[in-house]
Amino acid sequence: MPYYQEVSQGQQTNDVGATATLEQPSSNNFLSKRPLLSAACGVGAVLALVACLPQRASLRSGPNSLDITLGLIGTDEEVQCAAEGANCLSSKCCVDGGSKGLMCYAKSDSWAECQPACEKGVHEGEKHGTWDATGTFHLDEWSCEELGKRSNPSCSAFDAKHDCPSGRCAWSSSTSACKTNCSSLAKSDICAATDGCMWKGECLEACDSFSDAKTCGPSDKCIWRAGSNTCEEGCWTFGSKEECPTSGSCTWDGNLCKESCSTLGEDACKSKDRCQWSGSDCKVACKTFPTSDSCPHDLGCIWSKEDDDAPESCIADPCSAPGEDCRSTKCCSSERGAVGMTCYSKDQYWAACAPSCGGGNDTKDWACSALGERSKFPTGCAWAGTSCAADKLCCNDGFECVVKDAQWTACTQTVKRETWVTHYIPIPAGWQGTVVGGGRREYSLDPAPAGTPTSGTRLYCFMAILPDSNEVTLMKLAKRNKVSVFACDGYDIFNSWQSQMTQWDSGTATLTNTDVFIKIWDQVYDAGHFMNYDWTVKVDADAVFLPNRLKQHLDKLRTPKGARVYLENIDYQFKFMGALEVMTREAVDRYLEKGHECIRGKHEGGEDFFLKGCLDAIGIDHMSDYSLLADKYAGQDRPCTDGWAVAYHFHKKVLSWNWCYNEAVCGNRDKTCEWGIEVAYVMPFKEGMR
Repeated sequence: MPYYQEVSQGQQTNDVGATATLEQPSSNNFLSKRPLLSAACGVGAVLALVACLPQRASLRSGPNSLDITLGLIGTDEEVQCAAEGANCLSSKCCVDGGSKGLMCYAKSDSWAECQPACEKGVHEGEKHGTWDATGTFHLDEWSCEELGKRSNPSCSAFDAKHDCPSGRCAWSSSTSACKTNCSSLAKSDICAATDGCMWKGECLEACDSFSDAKTCGPSDKCIWRAGSNTCEEGCWTFGSKEECPTSGSCTWDGNLCKESCSTLGEDACKSKDRCQWSGSDCKVACKTFPTSDSCPHDLGCIWSKEDDDAPESCIADPCSAPGEDCRSTKCCSSERGAVGMTCYSKDQYWAACAPSCGGGNDTKDWACSALGERSKFPTGCAWAGTSCAADKLCCNDGFECVVKDAQWTACTQTVKRETWVTHYIPIPAGWQGTVVGGGRREYSLDPAPAGTPTSGTRLYCFMAILPDSNEVTLMKLAKRNKVSVFACDGYDIFNSWQSQMTQWDSGTATLTNTDVFIKIWDQVYDAGHFMNYDWTVKVDADAVFLPNRLKQHLDKLRTPKGARVYLENIDYQFKFMGALEVMTREAVDRYLEKGHECIRGKHEGGEDFFLKGCLDAIGIDHMSDYSLLADKYAGQDRPCTDGWAVAYHFHKKVLSWNWCYNEAVCGNRDKTCEWGIEVAYVMPFKEGMR
């Protein structure tokens, strides 16, 4: 509370119109013994009056008067004239404004307001009022009593140079307008509220009032933005984080408000140690970010090494992200979202990173010249026997990332899973033994939420056929009838070769076809057709495969668009049997890039077991649809009439294959529908006769 209360004491006026507002001491204040201004102070003369003024009094001159504003003695507060629309009941004065000045008009005993004019009665928009004894609500009415003196007109009210009052106003030659002389305003709040002024320790003409680079000033307070052709306050003039306008041309570095690099031209950018020139614009230098978490990908930075001997730090990415022009870098950044992409040219003016070029609407008219190599897929884990100090994750299931000593942290096997038995393996003797990470397990992906994009259903299908075998006959049967893979949106047939024979640990004979199918996938990569479709499907020749039914399953699965996913296809053992292997384009792309890392040592067992383990290891998710495959290897020897399975395996004889196909599409073994296949004869189903 102020030490003195304001009370109405009238005005003491001399022959030049000087006025003073006097203050009555509070009776309980320790300064109450200080005498009031009185006639004894010499009220007949200005000099006598000024000599007797209390502390913090100030003079204000107008066209016809000299106004004296008295402070509240004993505090840092001073009576301030109110702005237009503000309460002036206490100060009884208004700042300069309007075309004819502002007057303090009373509404009631508790409110007065500075306005150009006032009309007695209820004002439009009035909401405040009182209830009378009869329960009637009455809106407040304005008395419009004038309190104090009318202020001067605003400087902008004067249209001609010779009318523009000197002192408080100044004529601007650049705008041909009369403006407030900002230097005449001594208070920060009044200065900040005055159009065309800014407070920078003193009241100055606002930077944005200057219309060109030549007049933009003062240079220690203002800066010309060439990009927007505006004169703005220099970022260095803002003293705190709250004042620093970081949404515009400034940035807060933790201690100071500085110019944002993005506003600088090439020469100015290169002269700033904290900025870096990207070739087309200026950005904050990556080296200014001290940690991997703070290293911003959106500014073209990655956490890596400048060279092999340097420590990791935030550095400028030498490659381009999707949406950036890659003509100069000729490479795509795996770290910034361009995994598995190549820099393709559109024309001489633009090139961008894309998974493929020429096959879709976005790039169909491009030149599609590849500039540089395809970007790599980061594995994000370490393989058995290799260092896992960085990723703290092992690619192999059953392995853990374990500290040996201060120099070596590696993936070592701690669990061995066989078909029916799990063995636990101790950490090697002599190792320090701290486990800092586990092995990568399979990860199930949830369906896309309603309303979000899902993967399409265009299918690329292929078969691997062993020459001079019954597989050739089954393939030709499917081709002749335009069924199986030949009913997909795109297809290929690849030649295979004989695999070795081996044993599962369960004692059941199987084929060790892993090495064969690793090379089959190489052929898929070389052909490159899979990139033009949403899903890739590997189908065995002895499987009766229904592509349109698979599309129905995919619609129901709602796989998120762009996800790297393979489908678990049967509820048996490891839930992924090789007669029908279904993966998104993105999953195949990653497997073809990183799958070679899974090839370590001798591989025994089926290619499906190897493939699933590899997909899990390199971070590809899965979704499950156990109704995709009906397989006799899983004890599912039944008619092909369930109406929902996508593939029925195995049917190695032509007649059996035809019967199953007809059962699936016509409901019985004979051709009784338009889409059926002619058969020589039919026999009732009997288990084991396939």
